[in-house]
Amino acid sequence: AAAAAADPSVPAPSHMGRERAESVESVASDSSTTSINKLVARMTRLVKSGKGLFADNMPASIQHSVKDANIHFMHQRDVFCLPYFLFIKQLLDLGVNSREPQFHAVAARLGSQFFFNVLLHCTKQLRDPSERVQDQMYELLMNSSADETLLRLLKDTDYLWLREFLLRCPEKPIRAVAAGLFRRALQMYIPSPEQDCREPVVRTLYEFVSKEAIEHWKHVEELFSLISDYVSSGREEVVHALEHGLFAKLMTFLFDEPGEGQRERWNRIQVQSFSALHKAVSFLVCVCDVSHLRTGDLQSPNPFAGFPHLVPAPAEVCAYVFEQQRYIAEVVPACLASPESIKLLQYCSWENEKFSINVLRLLRREAVNPGSPKTALNALHQLLTIKDSLMMVRLGFIIVGTRDSDDDGGLVSMIENIKEVKPKLAYLCCKFIVELLNECPPVEQFLRSIRQEWTYIVEWLDDQFSVPPSPWGFKTAGATGSTLQRTISAQNTLERAREVLIE
Repeated sequence: AAAAAADPSVPAPSHMGRERAESVESVASDSSTTSINKLVARMTRLVKSGKGLFADNMPASIQHSVKDANIHFMHQRDVFCLPYFLFIKQLLDLGVNSREPQFHAVAARLGSQFFFNVLLHCTKQLRDPSERVQDQMYELLMNSSADETLLRLLKDTDYLWLREFLLRCPEKPIRAVAAGLFRRALQMYIPSPEQDCREPVVRTLYEFVSKEAIEHWKHVEELFSLISDYVSSGREEVVHALEHGLFAKLMTFLFDEPGEGQRERWNRIQVQSFSALHKAVSFLVCVCDVSHLRTGDLQSPNPFAGFPHLVPAPAEVCAYVFEQQRYIAEVVPACLASPESIKLLQYCSWENEKFSINVLRLLRREAVNPGSPKTALNALHQLLTIKDSLMMVRLGFIIVGTRDSDDDGGLVSMIENIKEVKPKLAYLCCKFIVELLNECPPVEQFLRSIRQEWTYIVEWLDDQFSVPPSPWGFKTAGATGSTLQRTISAQNTLERAREVLIE
C-alpha cells in the first residue's frame, strides 16, 4: 500500500489479498500467545516444585540481612517525617519549661540524640520547619546539668559527633550549627571541684588539630573557631591549652618538616583560610610573658597583652615566633588583613628591637608586592605608631634605612627605585609617608636628613600632576601604562610633601 501510494505504476492490493494477510497475522498471534502461556505455566510448575534454578538456596545470613534492611527502611521512614519532629519538639518544650534539673538532663539527652542523629541528617525541607528544636537546645544548654549531659554523651559516643560535624561533614551550615551547640555547652558548663567534664572533650579537640584536621583541612574552620573561643574565655583555659601543647599542635598543623625538594604544606590562599587558627595563635602568644626578650625599657607594661597576669612562655612559642621566626616569616605575610595577626606583631614588637627590625624588613618587602601593598602599608602604620622607647628606631629604619650591607634601604630609596616602573605603587608609598607625618612629627626630621632624595620624589610627584585635571577625569600615564589620577587627595599629598622642604 505504501509502495502504491508512492508510485502510481504499482497496482494496489486487492480486497481478497488483504483478508488473506489479516488471517495469517491472526493465526501467528494466536500461536505466539499459546506458546507464551505454555512457558508461563511451565515456569509456575517449576517455581512451585522448587527444582533446578528455582530451588531456594539463599543463605540464611542474606535473608536476615535483607529483613534487617527492610526493617531499617521502615524505621527511617517513620523517623524522618514532620509529625515525629513535632512530637520531639513538644517533649523538649516540657523539658525547657520544667524547673527540675533532672528533667533538664533527660531533655538534653533526648534533644542531643535527636539533634545529632536525626535532625542534622535530614533534608532541608524537613529541617526548616524544625528550627525551633535548635532554639530549644540552646535554651536547655543554659543549665549546667544539661551541659554536663551533652559533654558526657560526647565521651560515651567516643566523640563520634565531634569528628562527624567538625571534620567530616562537607556542609558548612551543618558544621556551624553543630559547633554552636558544642560551644554553648563548653561555655555554660560549671565544673565541680570533683570533676570537669570539659577536660576530656577539649583534649580531644586538641588531638584533632595535629592528626585528623590535616586530612580534612577543607572543613576545619569550625574546629579552630571552637578552640579559639574556648582558649580566649579565661586564664585557666589558656594555661590548660599551653600545658597540653596546643601551640605546638597548631604549628604541627601549619608546618611539616620539609626535606630537600619538598614544598610547604599549605599555599598562601590556604593559610589565609585558617583565620580562626591565627586568632588562637595570636591569643596564646599575647598571654605569654616574653619580657625576658626585651631590649628596650624592661619595666614598661605591654599595652597589647591579653591578660594583666601573663603565663610563662613555652619553648615552642619562643622558637616559632622569636628565634626561628618561622611563623612570622611564612604565615603572617598572608594574614596581614587579620586584626589578630596585627596585634600579635604589636605585642611582640614592644620594646624588642631585634623582632621589630625583622618584621619591619618583612613588611617593607611585602609593600612592593603588587598583590597586597595597601595591606602591608597598613600593618607598617600600626607598628610604627607604637609608642615605646624604640619608636624612633623603627621610624628611622622604615624611612631612611640602615647602612648594613644586607639592607635594601628605606621607603624613600624604594620610591626612588620604582617610581618610573610602578608609579601607582610609588605614589602609595609617598602617601603613606605623608600620612605618617601627621601622626609622628619625628618623620619630618628623618626626611630632612635625606633632603636631596626627598626633593627628587617631590619633583617627580609635581611632574605627574603638572597637567591640570579635565572634567572628563584626565589621567597621567606612567612608563608601564599605569596611571595616576589627579584628585584633591593627591594634590593635598603633594602639598604636604613639599612643606617638608620649606625651612
